[in-house]
Amino acid sequence: MPGFKALRRRLRCCAALVIALTSTVAVAEDYPEKEELTFGFIKLTDMAPLAVAYEKGFFEDEGLYVRLEAQANWKVLLDRVIDGQLDGAHMLAGQPLGATIGYGTQAHIITAF
Repeated sequence: MPGFKALRRRLRCCAALVIALTSTVAVAEDYPEKEELTFGFIKLTDMAPLAVAYEKGFFEDEGLYVRLEAQANWKVLLDRVIDGQLDGAHMLAGQPLGATIGYGTQAHIITAF
């Protein structure tokens, strides 16, 4: 019966969609893995989003307690992220990508790109 097979396929797709949506909702309701974070930055105007978020309390609104630490240069910043001394950082767009492919320093870095 072609109609029955199509209905079964639709029901399976709907079930898969429901499972996928409920699993993402469950993850979204979890608590942060780590509440106290240290972010590094270089004293340039392009770090302004971090400063504004910190000053306006956006991190606290999400249950995160962030400490911002100025770094001496881009190399120090990247090395401290790789070593785990910093939980995150504002850095040049190419820096995490370059480190991931082994340019300068070999590291496994998670980036938004």
